[in-house]
Amino acid sequence: MTPNAELLSECYAELVKKLPKIIDKWEVNPDEICVDYTGGTKTMSVALVLATIDESCCYSYVGGDEQSKDGVGVVLDGRERMWFLDNPWDNIALVERREVSILFNKARYSSASDMLGNCIEKVSQEQKPYFKALQEMVKSYGSWDRFQHREAKEKLYKSRDILQTFSYATSKKKDRSLAAKVQTNIQFLEDVISGKKPSILYFYDLLANAKRRADLEKKFDDAVARLYRAIETLAQAELKDRHGIETSDVKEKDIPGSIRQE
Repeated sequence: MTPNAELLSECYAELVKKLPKIIDKWEVNPDEICVDYTGGTKTMSVALVLATIDESCCYSYVGGDEQSKDGVGVVLDGRERMWFLDNPWDNIALVERREVSILFNKARYSSASDMLGNCIEKVSQEQKPYFKALQEMVKSYGSWDRFQHREAKEKLYKSRDILQTFSYATSKKKDRSLAAKVQTNIQFLEDVISGKKPSILYFYDLLANAKRRADLEKKFDDAVARLYRAIETLAQAELKDRHGIETSDVKEKDIPGSIRQE
């Protein structure tokens, strides 16, 4: 029972306080519950939806084609129709996905992954694989940002196939574009991992990482450290490619005579 049928805050507070205890007593999971918001005042119905939106996966409403009072009253007996509504989180998650994009583009991969994890718990079963693939993809770029190239490649492989499947199913250009970019990044990681070291690809990777640190996070000291390593990597690659010199094991004969003594 709500203390006041017309005050949204009181109805909501009462539901949030009492409903979890009732659900525990019933020994059911939230995704097994269907919330019917037909009865009660408009305020009570709104409060019920707000109090369960983070848990429930099903909503229902009793409507009908014929109502009393010239169509504005209650549904006439025998004319009722039960409407089962889609999980609202399938649409809410699209808004959350835009938030994920903002976090991702700021290199806040952990926060973006957590938000996707929240969506996975609440969207319908049909949508879960897609959001799990997005989460795996975000985690992979987080690994890449920490120069864990092999781990990043393995995670991207896992997400790529599901993203491609959904892109074919939805025929959305954004999904197809995302899947294509993932494939391009997988190839780059393959080249970094399998290529000789040091390599020009690792130099490019360090430059991109330095740019993220400076442009996105304003961590200029970290950016400078990566640029220092990038210059060092470029020099190591040049010595190896042009002169066959490994800087980890330089032979005396490899050093030009004019500077050997120095």
